[in-house]
Amino acid sequence: MNHYFHEQIPPGLLRHTLFIMGFCFLPFVNITPWWLTMLAIGVISYRVTANVYHRFLLPKWLHILLVFGVIALLRWYYGSFFSSGFFIGFLMAFFWLKVIEIHRMRDLRMVALACFYVIFTALIIHISLWILLYMILALLAVLSLLLKFERPSASTIQLSRQSASFVLLAIPASTILFFLFPRLTDPLWQVHLPMYGKTGFKENLSPGAISSLFPDDHTVMRVTFKKPMSSFNIYWYGLILNHYNGITWTSQPQAYNDFLPLAHLPSKQEGEYEILLEPHQKLWMFYMREPAAGWPRLRFSPSYGLTSLKEETINQRMTYALTTQNPHYRPLNPKSMQRYLQLPSQGNPKLRAWAIKEKLGKDPSQFISQILKYIHHEPFWYTLNPKLINTSTHSLDEFWFNTREGYCEHYASSVAFILRAAGIPARVVIGYYGGEWNPLGQYLKVRQKDAHAWLEYWQEGLGWQRLDPTTAIAPQRIDERILQENDTLSTALDWNYYRFKLSWLETIRLRLETMQFFWERWLLFYNQEQQQSLLQTLGLGHWDWGRLLQLWTASFLLFLFLGSMWLYWQKRIQDPLLKEYHRLQHELQRLNIKTTPPATLRQQWQALAHQKPQWRSMIEDHLRRYETLRLQSSDNNSPACRKALQTLFKSLRKTIKKL
Repeated sequence: MNHYFHEQIPPGLLRHTLFIMGFCFLPFVNITPWWLTMLAIGVISYRVTANVYHRFLLPKWLHILLVFGVIALLRWYYGSFFSSGFFIGFLMAFFWLKVIEIHRMRDLRMVALACFYVIFTALIIHISLWILLYMILALLAVLSLLLKFERPSASTIQLSRQSASFVLLAIPASTILFFLFPRLTDPLWQVHLPMYGKTGFKENLSPGAISSLFPDDHTVMRVTFKKPMSSFNIYWYGLILNHYNGITWTSQPQAYNDFLPLAHLPSKQEGEYEILLEPHQKLWMFYMREPAAGWPRLRFSPSYGLTSLKEETINQRMTYALTTQNPHYRPLNPKSMQRYLQLPSQGNPKLRAWAIKEKLGKDPSQFISQILKYIHHEPFWYTLNPKLINTSTHSLDEFWFNTREGYCEHYASSVAFILRAAGIPARVVIGYYGGEWNPLGQYLKVRQKDAHAWLEYWQEGLGWQRLDPTTAIAPQRIDERILQENDTLSTALDWNYYRFKLSWLETIRLRLETMQFFWERWLLFYNQEQQQSLLQTLGLGHWDWGRLLQLWTASFLLFLFLGSMWLYWQKRIQDPLLKEYHRLQHELQRLNIKTTPPATLRQQWQALAHQKPQWRSMIEDHLRRYETLRLQSSDNNSPACRKALQTLFKSLRKTIKKL
């Protein structure tokens, strides 16, 4: 076995390796259990201490106990042995447990190679452009570490330059692989992790459900529009709720029966708007008005909302495009009418009586106008911190006649109750309102803090009509935080308008968000359809996958060959010592002296002395000087040593040339 694998580990090299391992692990800190991070810290502390004092080695039985203990904890945390989260946690846990078994350079090299798996896993999980740039730095660090194993005396700058050259050489082949290699239906980076995307509203609505989301600045979706929009005061429909139990609004299963597939758009570019949706672990998707067609294949229910055709939860980022239409008038059948008039048999008697009294002698439009005037003139407050209401069957009475403080869910729930009590079909809608317009990227960003609740009421001959009671609240009775948030819903769409109004920090933020958005939209969601479009542009649209694989393989081999040749010639050009060495080898070949392996430099010079005995003393003198330099110099790669070797080779070459 090579003596290299029996070398003891220098303490500095071990610390260097552990630092790079931690650098590679950092993107996993927020997606793995906290105790995995503590395990990493504990293992690093133990290994550094053991290496310094050459003691505290753990017994084998403790190794086994750690292995089974970690597996049991991972199974408990993720709930299954076969989830993606379990396998990622398993990789991270044993990535660190392997550090305990580092005793020789061979073990250190194995751990360094394992860093590549960690980097690859991070690139699959994280879709962020900044994580990609971070992991490229990690890749350069790992390559430099592997080079340091071979060249311990080389400087950090030398190792960094060489590792960077390797990465640069890989870029052309990687580009061809990305754009021409057959695409998977679901990209590898769309791995579902159960800890992702759990923010957002639930399948029901009760007091406090929406206001609790106001501090949440996480992105829900980003929307691009085919045509310029005059205003972004848009209601994004999410889920329609039709059943009220006295406290909570829910969607009853009957609403699932009228789903119909939408007409299929041939391409998402033909939609009126396109949405890049973040995972939220729910079935529903978001839309502006009643959709007419969609991409990919989607289905729509006027009584529930929009979902995928396969009725799958949104557990990974996805893009879809929609066209809209004016809502079709569909008369309510008696069963639907009963559903949208349903109220608990008991509860909120004051509000029931008030609704019946105010409705007398008024048609639905007049009655609704009366409700909005009542909200405007009475001291109703739109606030994030309303007075506490006892969650009983009389909570709406308490809100409407006493506290009169609430967020959108309080007003939507109360007015829907009033309309139903007065005999007008009504239902509650939860979704999002507005968003933040990015004038650089020309897209609208909708965040969790934009969550909103409103209602729809039924009007004969027209169908469902939207009603937002919060618009009737007097401005002086609106929480300042809500007013400030609404100020972002500007109707100015021109960057020239914005650039003089935004601070430089805000401008930088918008630029960074724009870069991230286009990274996700155009590169990470490069799919089979986009690949086919690219091939059509290149005139290769008629090629099958077999021919594409041949093209990719040939291109890859070509770049591999060109890269190897470039490295070879660069080395010869840039390294004076190597250049002088090759010149000496050329002169030896001219004298028919074998220079190919396994012939060593000593054997070559001895062969030369045997061939030219009159020059033996001079050749042996050069050989002694060469071996002295190689054996006595503490650093063979130092500039002084390399310069001396170059001078020696040059002197011998000129002497041979005279022969």
